[in-house]
Amino acid sequence: MKTVADIKEAISGATVCVLFGLGVFGCGSTAVNPVAGTASAGLKAGAGAAEIVFPSALFANPHAVEGFGGIIHDNPHARVMVLETNDKVAIVSLELVRTDADGIALVKDIVNRYTGTPKDRIWVHSNHTISTPHEPRDAALKRLWMGALEAALASAAQQAAASFQPATAGFGSGTSDVNVNRNVLMSDGQYHIGLDGTLPSNKTMTILRVNSRASGKPVGFILGYGIKPTAIDNAGQAAGVRQVSADVPGVACNMMEREFGAPTLFLMGASADQVPKYDAWRAVDNGNGDVTDNVDFYSQVGMDYIIQRMTALGTQMGTDAIAIAKGIATRDAAPTIAYGVTTFEWPNAEKNASTAVRVDAIRVGNAAFVGVKPEVDSVTGQQLRAAAARLGYAHVMLHSFVAGDAKYMPHAAAYTAPLTVEARKTGFAAGGAEELVARSIALLGSLGKAGKTSGL
Repeated sequence: MKTVADIKEAISGATVCVLFGLGVFGCGSTAVNPVAGTASAGLKAGAGAAEIVFPSALFANPHAVEGFGGIIHDNPHARVMVLETNDKVAIVSLELVRTDADGIALVKDIVNRYTGTPKDRIWVHSNHTISTPHEPRDAALKRLWMGALEAALASAAQQAAASFQPATAGFGSGTSDVNVNRNVLMSDGQYHIGLDGTLPSNKTMTILRVNSRASGKPVGFILGYGIKPTAIDNAGQAAGVRQVSADVPGVACNMMEREFGAPTLFLMGASADQVPKYDAWRAVDNGNGDVTDNVDFYSQVGMDYIIQRMTALGTQMGTDAIAIAKGIATRDAAPTIAYGVTTFEWPNAEKNASTAVRVDAIRVGNAAFVGVKPEVDSVTGQQLRAAAARLGYAHVMLHSFVAGDAKYMPHAAAYTAPLTVEARKTGFAAGGAEELVARSIALLGSLGKAGKTSGL
């Protein structure tokens, strides 16, 4: 059986099959943007942010929009960053629970129109912000939802285009202890969603800082951290009083923007099993094997308390992010930028069909963003980071909900009894996460040896 460590050579434009215990799976292809062989004129970058303002008419009937009653604690944002040296890419961060195919197409159209970024170089990521409404199925409500997204994206993309300028970049990492593994072993011998789980939790926060070459002031930031925005969660759903909010990461991004005066994009890391240290929608162990899942704590503690806990965690996350950002030196004026894509097939949980899994990677100097649709867990994220370090990458972040979303794809040990919450709800057979890491490493290798010369 091949391991991640075995896959060290670049794979470009080739078909690859990796053998695993389940048989021959994972046959797919890799498409890579060629890295320029000559020096570029230097990095250019621009960024923009705008609130997604849902109209009040969307919430006329709370039960038609998942119990949202029209109370807006804080508006979610759409944010865009454009980066260009030898390749031009755009990263879009949406503080939404998810974005369907039509929404993704809309986002790419808008960003392409205003920034000139090729559509196949636009990364669309939803933060899985539970405290925002899904795209409605009702046609009238859908038009209202899409209109809010379109207006925000147009504003953010225009800002990114207007601020596009010669820039320098740098990455930095630190820790933020606001998340926890949500898998709690309860009296029935099973893992349930709870607080203070003892399974692994990745506290590493990584930030890309981009500065104006002319002024030295920030153009924008990208903040990667492993946390699902679920402190408020579904609280108040049954009562029709759910509140719209960008939750814990939203507080942190807003703090960053006030501190530095520049857009801050949050990218949800490998967070299938990672939640804030407070979650208002979780299981309760009644003892003697009696466990109640999905308890709404709104009825017990009230919304004000829930908002207080969310805000406190967001403030801590924001404080940590600001400290990390202030320590980042933006020394690289011409980092190599490359966008690569690979796909592979993996069997579903029942092993009677397979699904194409797409992996997108953006290299920025000796760092990279890796994005997938499935929800991957913190173990997988740390496995990828460790393997990428052997290729010379100083910072590699794995993000779910890129170009859409898919079911959970936990690491192999999660399938061992007692199964984690993610393994019980998975849409994939065991081994998919390990294949994803192997494919991601091969893809990063095909984007070139990162080395330690870029200054990032």
